[in-house]
Amino acid sequence: MRGIWTKPPSQLLMKASFLTFLVIVGVLFFVEDEVAETSSTQSIFTSYQPGSNEDIPDIIKKWGKRVAYLECIPFYDNYTVTGSATLLGGPEIFALTNAHVITDDNGFALKTCAILVNNEKVYTVTNSEGNVKMYKPTEEDWAYIKLQKDEYLDALTSIELPNCIDEENSSYNVEIGDKIIVLGYPAIGSESGLTVTDGIISGIEDKYYVTSAKIDQGNSGGAALRVRDGCFLGIPTSSAVGSMESLGRVLKTRVLIEGIY
Repeated sequence: MRGIWTKPPSQLLMKASFLTFLVIVGVLFFVEDEVAETSSTQSIFTSYQPGSNEDIPDIIKKWGKRVAYLECIPFYDNYTVTGSATLLGGPEIFALTNAHVITDDNGFALKTCAILVNNEKVYTVTNSEGNVKMYKPTEEDWAYIKLQKDEYLDALTSIELPNCIDEENSSYNVEIGDKIIVLGYPAIGSESGLTVTDGIISGIEDKYYVTSAKIDQGNSGGAALRVRDGCFLGIPTSSAVGSMESLGRVLKTRVLIEGIY
C-alpha cells in the first residue's frame, strides 16, 4: 500500500521525514471570500491550438510531472485520505483536487495534507485558524490547495500546457467519441508511481464530460487529457456504476478557471 503517514514509500523516506504535527483544536470551514484575489490575469495554460498531434507516451511525459499524489489527515480521527492533484502555475501555485479528498464527512477542512510531486519532493500543507490554505470555491466536488512557490515548483509549472478551451473560455471542439486518458494515483493502481487509464468522451454536460475511462478511488483529482492533442479537459471527479459499465465524470477546465480567478 502506498502511504505517506502510515506506510511511507521508499521515495518519501529518501526525500523527507515527518516528525510531529501540532495538535490544532478546531474545525475549519472553507471560506470563499478568504481567498486572496490574484492581481494578474496571466493564463495558467496556453490557448488551444488546432492541428497538433501527440503520442500518448509524449502526453504522459509532459503531464505526469504535474500530477501529484496526495495524502491528508483530519484534526481528530485517526485515518488517512488519499487522492491525486494536478499542479497549475501562474501568479500562484495551485494543487487542484477533489473536495472530498481534503474534507471530512461533514465537509470541514482536514488538518494536514502531504503532496508528493513527481515522486521526488514532498510539500506539507497544514491548516490552522487564520491560515486556511485549502479552499472549496463552488458546490462542485473540487477544491484547491495553495502551495508556497519555490524554485522547484516554479520550474515545474512554468511550462505552459494546452487546455481544451478557447480564448473565450468555452470548450473547443470537444466531441463525443474523443479518446482521453486519465492520470492519477488510484488505490488499486501502481505501487510505485503514476497510473494511466483510457476511454472516450461518452457524453457532454454543462460542467462535466462523461467518460468511459476508469476513475477509481485515488485517481480522482488527477488530470484528464484528450489524446489527439494532449489538451487538459479537467479533473476526474467521480464514477457512477451502472448495470453494465462504470462511467466517470470530468469537471471541465472552464469551471476550474472560473472558480480560481
